[in-house]
Amino acid sequence: MKKVIKILTSASHIMELIIAVVVLAAVIIQFVSMRGIFTQLIRGSGSMVVFERFLESVLILVIGIEFFRMLVKPDISTVMEVILFVLARHMIVIETTSLDNLLTVVGIALVVSLDVAITYLKRRRDKERKEEIAPDTTTEE
Repeated sequence: MKKVIKILTSASHIMELIIAVVVLAAVIIQFVSMRGIFTQLIRGSGSMVVFERFLESVLILVIGIEFFRMLVKPDISTVMEVILFVLARHMIVIETTSLDNLLTVVGIALVVSLDVAITYLKRRRDKERKEEIAPDTTTEE
């Protein structure tokens, strides 16, 4: 049974890497296709519509890159970054109501709070582990 679990775990890691390569290819393709939008922006024909398209493309690229990182190196911090960029994109690019913006800001605050709490707990755990491994060697006289 342990051998089957090991094989399935390896297969899932291989599938994650394949998906990561596909995501990376899509990010590269999207990056190359941004040339037209960037050219329009530089030429000065940049109306707000062109600028909004540019921002949307950039944020999609950033989300794609973060998603790639998350697939290659799954970690709570990369997951948090993906969530933050998705929330930021929602607030910046998509036409939203005041309530949508408020909920997005609350969501960002929650994600940042969770990230700070997780970082604090990790540091505390690491400090406790170091103290267990190398206890204080000072002696009282």
